[in-house]
Amino acid sequence: MTWLLKKIGKSLFNGQSVMNISLPVFIFQARTMLQIFAYEFRLAPYYFKKAYYSQDKFEKLKYLTTFLVTQSYFSTSISKPFSPRLGETYQTKIGDFNMYIEQTSSKPLTANFYCYDDDKCLVYSGNITTSASTGPNSCKAVKTGKSMLKFKTGEIYYFYFPDIGIKGTTMGKKEFNVKHYGIVEDVNNQLTSVVDYNKDSKGFFKGIFGKKKDKNGEIKFPDSFKGGIYNSSDVKISKENKHEINEKAYELIKLNGRWTVELLFDDKIYWEMNDMPLLPMMEMKFVLPSDTSLREDLVAFASGDIKLAQDKKELVEEKQRFDRKLREKYQKNKK
Repeated sequence: MTWLLKKIGKSLFNGQSVMNISLPVFIFQARTMLQIFAYEFRLAPYYFKKAYYSQDKFEKLKYLTTFLVTQSYFSTSISKPFSPRLGETYQTKIGDFNMYIEQTSSKPLTANFYCYDDDKCLVYSGNITTSASTGPNSCKAVKTGKSMLKFKTGEIYYFYFPDIGIKGTTMGKKEFNVKHYGIVEDVNNQLTSVVDYNKDSKGFFKGIFGKKKDKNGEIKFPDSFKGGIYNSSDVKISKENKHEINEKAYELIKLNGRWTVELLFDDKIYWEMNDMPLLPMMEMKFVLPSDTSLREDLVAFASGDIKLAQDKKELVEEKQRFDRKLREKYQKNKK
């Protein structure tokens, strides 16, 4: 707090806006949003390949839904990541899965990605836009956009992600949870898998933190979910994440679990936290100069040089503001 007050005083003395104050680097983690996004894909190659080689349409959808749930597991992060600049990129390889990500918009925060395996059996691509709303001691993040998985055999699947809630951002106990629907849509077979996180809870933050009892009086954990596989005609998908399920929809296969522990389809375990086939994340032999791993502030921070990291971070933010002004000027002149 003392550090921040000194920064505010210095900015006011120099006639600068307090909106341009750089946050202290020590509250950050040594990763950017692009690297976190890639980390969430740790089990993508494993479950994508299992789905590709499966001959059963329901098994394929189960494996892809399992990936969706594990993505929630790997998304858990309380510390603030470094914000990527417009045009910043990240390249990594997870097993035989080649991943390319680029920050394509700063407002709203949007990243586009393109992934493929070495055998060219599948391509996973799309965009993710993250919109955040903050409170005095909390943050809600909504992920929108469309992600498409296409197998070389012709099957196409779309993924839609749940919302994220973080409590204790400024004080008290820090908590992280997931809410609303996660969805995988099988276009060819007109099937849709729905994961309903924190089902039956009232209010976002009130509903996703702390144990509570369900209608039968049993303890319901805050990381629990329910759902199932339905005919696509019974599921209405919304671009704003306000998906709806027909009240009379027939559940072809049920699913349930806890996104920090396990996932079950019809009481059969498909994923367990203690039994994950993790594949290593490796650097590619060649990366673009815009790669996030080459950022001077991030490199300094990872090495433990906090002062240098702070100086480099402020330089990056100055460039971000300068670039934003150029874009705004262009849009104004364009009119």
